[in-house]
Amino acid sequence: MTAQGAERAIVLYDCQPGRNGQYARDVLEGWRVTLVVDGDAGYQALFGKRPGG
Repeated sequence: MTAQGAERAIVLYDCQPGRNGQYARDVLEGWRVTLVVDGDAGYQALFGKRPGG
């Protein structure tokens, strides 16, 4: 992530007790960023995509 006008990018690790998509939804609310994730079902549900689809 980078703040508008910032000289450097940052990396954010938000550790939660599970892999539920709600955790990602909560931390990303309001952000407009490039997000790199694995194919976990929690993320797939967050973005409305199904594995293989």
